[in-house]
Amino acid sequence: MFAKVVNAYEKGGEADVRRYLDEVRESQHVRAYLLDEQGQNISGRDLPRWAEALAKGVEPPAREFWQRLTPSPFRRQVLVAGSGHRYVLVAFLPPNDPSDRGAFLG
Repeated sequence: MFAKVVNAYEKGGEADVRRYLDEVRESQHVRAYLLDEQGQNISGRDLPRWAEALAKGVEPPAREFWQRLTPSPFRRQVLVAGSGHRYVLVAFLPPNDPSDRGAFLG
């Protein structure tokens, strides 16, 4: 997914990233945001506080008791594209996701 969203940005700009991430949100219920090498949000949506913190490498604290007992729903991944540009993808995965949470960013 990460390589696809970066490719969408490098080929089609912010509008393509927004479209792609909207499709991911609708189909997989994943809230994801793409940031450039300066830390600027290029996903075309307002960046929530949890995403800002996660982009800086700070995982948001668990607010609910159940969140302390389950794997973190937050993901952060850094990618250097073929163009040489560095991107950060941050995501909030849906609760009770039966699939492998690590496979999402692959």
